[in-house]
Amino acid sequence: MARLQLKHKITLVTAAILIGISSIIFLIIVPSIRYITEIKQNIENTEAELEENFTKIQLLKKSIRELDDVQEKTQNFYFATITEGDELIVIRELERIAEKYAIFQDLNVSYSDGTAQNKDEKKDDPHYIFTFHNQGSFQDHLKFLSELDKLPYYIIIDKLQWTKTNVRDENQQVNLNFNGKIYIRQ
Repeated sequence: MARLQLKHKITLVTAAILIGISSIIFLIIVPSIRYITEIKQNIENTEAELEENFTKIQLLKKSIRELDDVQEKTQNFYFATITEGDELIVIRELERIAEKYAIFQDLNVSYSDGTAQNKDEKKDDPHYIFTFHNQGSFQDHLKFLSELDKLPYYIIIDKLQWTKTNVRDENQQVNLNFNGKIYIRQ
C-alpha cells in the first residue's frame, strides 16, 4: 500500500474540514438563521397586533367612560321629538299659543316618512311638517315665535315670510307664513 504523502494528507484533512464546516454551515447555521429571522418577524407582527389591540382597548375604555355623557346628551334629543300620533296635542298647543296672542292662524299638518322624493333629496327621518299661515300684529307675532321657542320639542323653521296686510290700523297687521318641522321618535 502506498503511503500518502504529507501533502495529500494535508489536502484530504483540509478538504474533510471544509466539507465538515460547510455541512455545519448549510445544515445547522443557515436553517437556524432562517428560523431566528422567522421568529423575529413573528415577534414584530405580534407586537404590532398587541399595540393595535391596546389602542382599540384604550379607545373602547374611553368610549365606555363617555357613554353616560352621550346618553345624557342624546336624551335631550329624545325629548325634542314627538311620538307618532301626538300631532293633535301639538296642534292644540299651537292653537292655544296663537289664541293667547290674538293671532288668526290657518295651520296644516303633513306627515313625511323621510324617503327622498327625487334623487337630489337626501333621506330624512320621519317627521311632521306644520304649515303656518298667520295674521296678526307684528308684536304679537314676535311673542308667538318666542313662545314656540319655549316648547319642549324642537320646531325647525327654515325661513319666515313676512308680508304687510292692506288693513291700516295702529297694530301693524302682518301675515306670517312658514313651515316648521318636528321629528318623530322612533
